[in-house]
Amino acid sequence: MPFYHKPREFTPLLIAAQKKSIKNGLRHAIFTSRGDKYIGDWKNDVKEGKGRFLTAGGKLYEGDWVKGCRHGFGLLSQRQENGTFKLIYRGEWAHGYPEGSGWMYYDSGDTYMGFFKRGMRHGYGNMWYKDGTFFAGYFYKNMRHGIGLFLQADGNRYEGHFENDLKSGYGRFYPHDDRPDSGRLAGKTMSVSCLRCQICW
Repeated sequence: MPFYHKPREFTPLLIAAQKKSIKNGLRHAIFTSRGDKYIGDWKNDVKEGKGRFLTAGGKLYEGDWVKGCRHGFGLLSQRQENGTFKLIYRGEWAHGYPEGSGWMYYDSGDTYMGFFKRGMRHGYGNMWYKDGTFFAGYFYKNMRHGIGLFLQADGNRYEGHFENDLKSGYGRFYPHDDRPDSGRLAGKTMSVSCLRCQICW
């Protein structure tokens, strides 16, 4: 009686190739079709862990990844014409956006330290402007909104309420000689230039 041999299991070559192509662990360099470059950790073919992502446009992210998104702590920089990188943002990220506490450095020379939500200044923060003025207070979707202090370069300061980036409501103005002027304001503006978000790819 002839011996029975169980047939060997056959895996189609396409399925075998797909299994081998799934990225896990540290990869030295992965390039996208548009020229982006990623060096870092993978899990089940998704960026997960620590990684360094350089876009074709020169934006560099170095930090944490979760399920393919920038999530955790990270730094975002922009490559300059001389080949060096200029820091744009350092701080916490969530689902691909700056969220939580962090520092933002703008092309205008202004600097923000505070809280972010979905990439926008949101919550309490401090803003140093290139012209020497300073703001400490609350932001709502990139605009000063709520209680805040605005210090001018000449030493004069305003303490009070802001609404939609304007001084509005009750507040007090202190000249540099410290004699307060109080009252109710109605939408008086401050000459502060618009700041464009720099975190987009």
